[in-house]
Amino acid sequence: AKRLMATEAQLITISSPSQTFVNLNGAIFRSAALEGPLSKVTSLFPGVGFGAAYKILQRIYKFGGQPVVLDRMTRLYGAEFDERFGHKTGRT
Repeated sequence: AKRLMATEAQLITISSPSQTFVNLNGAIFRSAALEGPLSKVTSLFPGVGFGAAYKILQRIYKFGGQPVVLDRMTRLYGAEFDERFGHKTGRT
């Protein structure tokens, strides 16, 4: 809706439905108007690639990397942490 409202050109041409389609196509898809269908869809959701990569990295850390990081931190800083805060502090 914002893309249609922000377009200052006349979108609907009553005498030419094909021109109306071209105008709407340009207003909705902007620079991807002449691209293929996949490029058009990705132009509507520009942050999807970043969001998907972020979620994948979260899952990799949670299910694969977290035990590795926990073991390394326990080995390097475990004694100091237990000395300062106690053995059961911060553990779930």
